[in-house]
Amino acid sequence: MLELRRHDPDGEQFKPNAYVFGNEIGERLKNYQKAWSTLRLRAISHGPHWGPNGQFLPCCRAQLAKMNLHMHDLRREAGSRLLERGADLHTVQLVLDHANISTSSRYLKPSKLALHTTIQRIDAQRRESGSSKMGAGSGRIAEEFAAGATKRAIS
Repeated sequence: MLELRRHDPDGEQFKPNAYVFGNEIGERLKNYQKAWSTLRLRAISHGPHWGPNGQFLPCCRAQLAKMNLHMHDLRREAGSRLLERGADLHTVQLVLDHANISTSSRYLKPSKLALHTTIQRIDAQRRESGSSKMGAGSGRIAEEFAAGATKRAIS
């Protein structure tokens, strides 16, 4: 979606300080809801279509109602991607501007693929060290869990 906001109406690239949910030339908006809804509609190649009163037509409102994508989802996605790429939880807390780290950890959920990768890494480390502290069957259990997580992540 952000790719849709990299260029102005004339096709020129926005300056680096342009707002993602800015006006046509990248200036700050006081209310981003209309811009957010317009961006969501453009992402699915639907309009936007405006009525004479400046409101979305019913077809646009129906498309928006079908979407399960909210502005806060972008924050959650950004935090999750930071964690998956190795950022520590304190860094994510600062980026998301959470006062308490428990707020960050409460809703940042790793993907199935991240779980799979972590289990494989731990299992590989265990094999390399020759450690059997986890027990004889734990490697098989980890492999079965990882295989199931991979299947769910891909589908």
